[in-house]
Amino acid sequence: MTKGTSIMPSLLMRPFQNATWFFWATCIVFGLTTKVIPLIASGDASLRQLALMMVAVCFFPTLMVLIGLIPIRRTMYYTTNKTYEKYIWGLLFYLQTSNFVGTISNIQGTLKGNVFRILFSYPSSVYFFSCLVFIILIMPCRFLYMKITKAQWSEKKSQSVNRVFMSILFAVAIVGLYETLHPGFVPDTHIVIKGNTKSKSFKKLDVIQLSDIHLGPMMSVDNLKFISSQVSKIYKPSTFLFMTGDFYTMESHHEKTALSKGLHPLPDVTNFGYACMGNHDHEVGIDRVKSELTKVKVDLLVEDVREVDVDGSTVQVIGMDYYFISSKSRVESFFSTNKERITRVKPLVRLVMLHNPSHFQYIPDLGDNVPMYVMSGHFHGGQFSFRDFIPSWYLSPISAVLRAPDFGHHCIDKNQAVHRIKDLNNISEECDTRALRLLYAHTGTGFYGVPIRLGTRNEQPSITTLTIHD
Repeated sequence: MTKGTSIMPSLLMRPFQNATWFFWATCIVFGLTTKVIPLIASGDASLRQLALMMVAVCFFPTLMVLIGLIPIRRTMYYTTNKTYEKYIWGLLFYLQTSNFVGTISNIQGTLKGNVFRILFSYPSSVYFFSCLVFIILIMPCRFLYMKITKAQWSEKKSQSVNRVFMSILFAVAIVGLYETLHPGFVPDTHIVIKGNTKSKSFKKLDVIQLSDIHLGPMMSVDNLKFISSQVSKIYKPSTFLFMTGDFYTMESHHEKTALSKGLHPLPDVTNFGYACMGNHDHEVGIDRVKSELTKVKVDLLVEDVREVDVDGSTVQVIGMDYYFISSKSRVESFFSTNKERITRVKPLVRLVMLHNPSHFQYIPDLGDNVPMYVMSGHFHGGQFSFRDFIPSWYLSPISAVLRAPDFGHHCIDKNQAVHRIKDLNNISEECDTRALRLLYAHTGTGFYGVPIRLGTRNEQPSITTLTIHD
């Protein structure tokens, strides 16, 4: 230990580290005994479900250890002996404890009440986000800066800099938590497209989309009931309601009736309510999702097709699955195998549910000039973006790194590439109208994963009106 540093942080750091490793072992054992072993013993779990559980049970506790140890050690290990030091360590112990209590809660698979969320889920979210950003952004940037400038910082200065960054990150995370808990307003949208009306009159369809509900730490049953009641307020007869997957999180795995209870306030959507599977829904299986949605008269389509009569016109609804591997070949295979079934009718429009918008590019031209409107979610609008602060900035980590549509309307352009539509009033200029394929990437009704949104909010229910004309 260097001269002038306090012995207290080193004395506190050791039990902090030991407690962290203890919680890691506890989470792994708890996960194996409550998730993996019962799944194996049930005898009816698919290999996919088992693999997903194994990954989740091992990944999350391990990530908690890294989140809990690296930033705190870097920030707090060397420090001067000040009166407020014990209060800082007390806060860190509380935040770290909330982190692991939240992890155990997720693995347990049962939803918790509002008091638990306030005491553990929300503080854990702020702490997790701050430490994660410190690891993946602040540390590498500081390392590169010191390498380039060949700077030599003392331990005291280094810790002071780290503390400044951690303070900033905590402040940013609190702003992100506010954005997370307050959905953004999305105005109703009107899209005019050329179709097959066989008449000179316009045909209008109203569509409401919910996506990535993610019952869990940031989405309670009561929250979902409120969202469902909002849908009821704007729903009109003959309105289509689409739910594009990811109804569950690990925390809601054992909640066998939570989804139907949350969706109970929905209006009567018989013949007009449809859903598809998301990646997290495969953790509980198709049967559970289908059973819960059937209670609220929503039809789950898994690589299936429906034809619906709307005021004398046929509308075709297609529900895709979520593809973990070989997504290109599986999407193409579905449409090639079912092409005759899909094209045997000449619908007004095809409404397609596809959870992952990056698979949109694989949907082929079916050759009958029927417009296609595809609805997706999955990426939560990129989850981190500048859109709330600078509306014209669409860049997010998803769109920048994966080059995938993560927000807003896209189409296949005349060069057969995915193209973000800048102006919905000029679709004919930006898109290939010979085989019009439009995509809307929903930012999510809820979200999951890194427990903070920043610059992109959950979407409130809104209506998209499709006007189809000759």
